[in-house]
Amino acid sequence: MVRDARTGVQSTNRCLAHAVGGRVRLQSRQLRSLTRYFPEIVAAVAELGQDVVLDGELVVWQRGRLDFAALQQRLQPSTAHAGRLATATPAVFVVFDVLAAKGKDLRPMSWTERRRRMETLLGTRLPHGLVLMPASADPSVGRLWMRQHTDAGIEGVVAKRVDQT
Repeated sequence: MVRDARTGVQSTNRCLAHAVGGRVRLQSRQLRSLTRYFPEIVAAVAELGQDVVLDGELVVWQRGRLDFAALQQRLQPSTAHAGRLATATPAVFVVFDVLAAKGKDLRPMSWTERRRRMETLLGTRLPHGLVLMPASADPSVGRLWMRQHTDAGIEGVVAKRVDQT
């Protein structure tokens, strides 16, 4: 299985979104809270209306490319400033895995089964601000992505066995 590899500021773009009981919390890999910096993503995850933990990356697109500087500027100390930036330079949460749903830890499941569940969850009513990471089992698609996506700032693809967790 292959998917895009979107890269940027290592400590800020990878994100876990936790939705429990209607409340949403965003956090970085280093467990830093990102919730107040991305109110539009909090609203989009809340719109799913389910208890879920999603793994993905926060990105800002400008002029057809990933804009890492704009993403970094979103990490401001003022909540009011974060709201203005959410309007001026909205972020998108590119979801590539679902780690838990309805209180059940899905991590022991194969990636293929988690992907199926994620597509079921996100595929029918994807809120504005959430994007389902494209994936393919066809290696030629991965090679095509490698050639075509570099102009947009996507530096590679991730390949993994479909039966791994």
